[in-house]
Amino acid sequence: MYQLMGRKEVYEARMQELGWTPYRLAQEIIRIRQDRGEEPPTLQGLESSLRKALKEPESKSQQTNDDIVKALGGESIIRWISHQDVKL
Repeated sequence: MYQLMGRKEVYEARMQELGWTPYRLAQEIIRIRQDRGEEPPTLQGLESSLRKALKEPESKSQQTNDDIVKALGGESIIRWISHQDVKL
C-alpha cells in the first residue's frame, strides 16, 4: 500500500488510518522522548514543529522522522542491497 509513496504521503495515510491529528502525534512523541529520558518541548511547540515536518519531512532531522515513524507504530529500516558479482 505504501510502496510508491513518498514519506509525506506515507505519514498522511498512516495518520488518517489511525484517525490521528498532529496534536495526537505530538502527545505520542512526547511520551517516546520521555521514555528515552529526554526533556521534550512543550506540546504546543512540538505540534507546530510536527506540522512543518509532516509537510516537508525531508527538511527535518532523521531523529524527528524516526520519532514520527515510531509514534505511528512503525520502525525505520535501512536495507543494504549487495551488488557483488560471484563467479561460479
